[in-house]
Amino acid sequence: MRALKATGLRDVHFHDLRHTGNTLAATGGATTRELMQRMGHSSVRAALIYQHL
Repeated sequence: MRALKATGLRDVHFHDLRHTGNTLAATGGATTRELMQRMGHSSVRAALIYQHL
């Protein structure tokens, strides 16, 4: 919370980091199976949603 206030960012949530991290992993070459493992998902559909690609 203090870090966000210090940067002046608003409406940033911890969950946003999950989206960003997994999108970066996908663009860096991670497979759907690897993304599923990172996120703890059992369905391909959920992993594809997080890729934002």
